[in-house]
Amino acid sequence: MTTATASRTVHGLVLERIKQMLEVWGREFSLDSAQEPSEATLLYRLIEYGGEIPRLEGGRPPERINEQAYAIEQIVCEMYRTRPVEASVMRAWYCGRGRQKFERRETAEILSGRKIGPSEYFAAYLRALAYIEGALS
Repeated sequence: MTTATASRTVHGLVLERIKQMLEVWGREFSLDSAQEPSEATLLYRLIEYGGEIPRLEGGRPPERINEQAYAIEQIVCEMYRTRPVEASVMRAWYCGRGRQKFERRETAEILSGRKIGPSEYFAAYLRALAYIEGALS
C-alpha cells in the first residue's frame, strides 16, 4: 500500500466517523415536531418553551445531552454566522425529514431564506462537511 493510498483510507475513515457523529446530532437536534412530547428532541423543546426548558415539580433531573451532538451543534451554529447556506443544508440534511435530495433541500431553502439549486445543495453539503471536519481536527 502506498502512502497516498493509506492517506486516502485514513481520510475515508475520518469522514465516516464524522458522518456517524452527524447522524447522532441529527437525531438529538431533529426538526421533526411530530414526536410525542415525552420523546421530543432538545431543539423542539427549546422552541416550544421559548428558549428555556421549565423545571418540573418533583425534582426531575436535568435533560442529558449527547456531548458529541452538542459539539456538532456548536460548530453548525458557528458556521451559520459566516456560511448560512452551508449550515442550513447540514441542519436540513441531518435534522430534517423526508428524502435528502428533495424535501430536505426545501427545508434548507426555508432555513436559509433563499433558493438553492440541486447542484448548489450538494456542493454546500460538501463544503459544510469539510468545515466540520476542520473544526473537529
